[in-house]
Amino acid sequence: MAKITRKQLFIAAAPAIVFVIAGTVAAIGGYRINTTPSLPMGIWKVSKELSIQRGHYVSACIDPAKPAMQTAVELHFLADGHCKGGYAPLLKQIVAVPGDTVTLTDAAVTVNGQELPNTATMKFDFITELPSVQRGTYTVQAGHVWLIANENPRSFDSRYFGPVSYSEIEHTLRPALTY
Repeated sequence: MAKITRKQLFIAAAPAIVFVIAGTVAAIGGYRINTTPSLPMGIWKVSKELSIQRGHYVSACIDPAKPAMQTAVELHFLADGHCKGGYAPLLKQIVAVPGDTVTLTDAAVTVNGQELPNTATMKFDFITELPSVQRGTYTVQAGHVWLIANENPRSFDSRYFGPVSYSEIEHTLRPALTY
């Protein structure tokens, strides 16, 4: 059996050490690191003011009592974090605000008549059926928004857990260094 040198061990561990240090610095400095394909990957700056407007990016702790969230938590579909239910906040874009009309079909989500790309609803996850919002047309109620992340057609967003209350939104985010 070959002997592992300290140098080889350090080289193997370096990426993990850098990631942990970067994550710690980012959290302390008001940044979030996105490693999921739902939004552009990279570093996002937390805004000091919460701004709930169409097109803004946010981090949100979705109510774990929603059926899709229960399934996602049970399947360990979400990373661990500080949200009630023990998962990390979801990073998504606000696509619909109070008064907007959202239409869900199997093929796409439409907001005020504009079809959003990459928003077909998947009926099944790799393991189980993922509950989704019933097909139809909805008017966004006061104090709520719809969150979609259409960078990835398989994103877990309002197609599955529905409208999100303002109280579930933690921060507004702005891209700092993304790709």
